[in-house]
Amino acid sequence: MNAFSIFATCKPFVGEMAYIQENAIRSWLTLEPRVDLVLIGDDSGAKEISGRLGCRFYADVERAFCGAPLFNSLFALGQQLAKHDVVCYLNADLIVLQDFADALCHVAANFEWFLMIGKHWRVGAGGLLDFRPGWQQGLKQSLAQHSKPTALDYFGFRRGLYVDDLPEYAMGYYCWDTFLMWDAMCREVPVVDVSSVVTVVHQEHKKYAPQSERGDLNQVIHKRVGVNRGAIKAGNPAQAQFVLLANGTIQCRY
Repeated sequence: MNAFSIFATCKPFVGEMAYIQENAIRSWLTLEPRVDLVLIGDDSGAKEISGRLGCRFYADVERAFCGAPLFNSLFALGQQLAKHDVVCYLNADLIVLQDFADALCHVAANFEWFLMIGKHWRVGAGGLLDFRPGWQQGLKQSLAQHSKPTALDYFGFRRGLYVDDLPEYAMGYYCWDTFLMWDAMCREVPVVDVSSVVTVVHQEHKKYAPQSERGDLNQVIHKRVGVNRGAIKAGNPAQAQFVLLANGTIQCRY
């Protein structure tokens, strides 16, 4: 794999979300092979930072009544706009290190169709990062004082995996991430957990919707498409069929 694409959608670049999202985007642009990055959605500041950092920008995405981008529209656009066959969706508060790209290249070389997932580390956001040489090593060392990785916020796959009849989930709310894993497993697409070899850092920030609202908004859709939450626990990559080990082996769990 000589290159891959990343698509993402952002919150308005105001307050803490301005430097959190800039940190994330800058980290993506350090990856090798160099990524094709497109930011989708006309949220305040997204077009400006796309121009400043040298990534692509696409304004038009369908939105839910709450204003959040619709999952089906975002993922359809992300795959249509991607310049490369292998694509990733990343939440715009995630800092990724080179081991993310290395893992993606390895998984893509071993499977025709796949879904790459994994957990992230949670750290407090402390302003703009300095991306001078050595920044990745420094960040890795600082993670030793934090708790174990958790949650599920990044997805790598081959373009065309998610195209038909995607549910109209609101991004930023519960359930859409569970659907990606559930749908792949139902279609017997290999799901690969790379948590043990990949360093992805979630920069903590305030939630932009109440906990109850984030839980309720997508539940009706979740039930309508028949997702069995007992079978796939949200944010639990341990249920993936395959796991990427530090020695490069992709091991079957069951």
